Amino acid sequence: MGGRQEASYGVPFDGVEGIQHVQQPVDDGAEEVLPQTDGLRFDAQHDPAPVAVVADPDHVDRSAAGFILSERRSKETWTAVTAYRHSPRPEHRSFVVDVAFGHLVSFGGWMNSYEAEVTELLTAWARDGDDDPGVLAQVLRVLDETDCEEPDALGLRYATHPDARVRARVPTLLRSRATPPAPPDAAVRAALLVLAGDDDRAVRTSAGRVMGAEHDGGAAFTNVVARLLRDPEVQVRAGVAEAAAAGDDRSPELADALAALLDDHDFDTRLSAAYGLLRRGDPRTGDAIGRLGQPPHPAYEHDHRLSALFRWEGC
Repeated sequence: MGGRQEASYGVPFDGVEGIQHVQQPVDDGAEEVLPQTDGLRFDAQHDPAPVAVVADPDHVDRSAAGFILSERRSKETWTAVTAYRHSPRPEHRSFVVDVAFGHLVSFGGWMNSYEAEVTELLTAWARDGDDDPGVLAQVLRVLDETDCEEPDALGLRYATHPDARVRARVPTLLRSRATPPAPPDAAVRAALLVLAGDDDRAVRTSAGRVMGAEHDGGAAFTNVVARLLRDPEVQVRAGVAEAAAAGDDRSPELADALAALLDDHDFDTRLSAAYGLLRRGDPRTGDAIGRLGQPPHPAYEHDHRLSALFRWEGC
C-alpha cells in the first residue's frame, strides 16, 4: 500500500485505496488496518470486524469505520461484524447496530441488499433483549426502519421497560403500517394511553405523535392529545402539535386545543397549530397566520406547513 495519509475528516488510513477498495487482497502475513485511532482497528485479511470500538457514537473514527463496513457487501464482512452482537462490551454491540443501519440507508442495489439480513438480526435481537438499555433502544429504533413482521408484539414487550430511552422507542413500533392506518387493537390502544402519561417527556412526545397522527375515532385519544398540547414541556407540545396538525382528528376539541397554541412562545408550535387549523378549514386560520410571526431561521423557507399557509393567504 501507499504511504500513510490523513483523510480530510481526520481519520488516518494507509492509502486512498484503503477506503475505496477495502476488500482487495493483501500479501500473506500483511495486515490492512482501517482506521487505527483510539482503538478502532480492522484486519481486512483475517477479520474485517472491529477489534475495539470507540465508545462515543459521534466520534469521527467510529463514523468512518461504520461507513466503511456498511459499504462492504459480503457474507464474510456481515458475519464477522454481527458476531460482535454477543460481545460483553456494549460499545461493540452498539457498533453492530450502527453498521446494520448503514446497510439499510446505504444504496447498494437490490442484488446486494441486506434488508432481509438486517431485519432478521434486529428482530431476533429485540426478542432476546439486551442488558444495556442504550443498546436496546438503538436496536428498537433501527428495527422500526425495517419490514419486521411483529412490531406490535415487540413494542408491547417493552412498553413498561424501566428505562425511558427504551419506552420512548415503543410507540413508533405500535403505529399502523397500513394505508390508511388501521385502528389500533385494544392492547396497543391501552399501551399508548399509558405511555402518553409517562413521566419522561420523550416518551410522552413519542406516544402523542403516534396518537395524533393515527386518531382511532374515539374521545379517549382526542382528550389525551389535547392534554399533551397543553404539556408544560415545549418539546412535547411541538412534537405532538406537528403530528396532530397533519392527522385526521376533526373534532372541535382538538381544533380548540390547536387554537390555544397560537400564543405559544415556540415558533414551530405556532406553525403547526396554524397549519392544523388550515387543514380543518377552521375560521381562525387567518388570525393564526397573523399571529405566527417571522420564521426564526432560513430552514423554514422550504417547510411544507409554511408554504401551505402562504398559498392560503394568497388566495
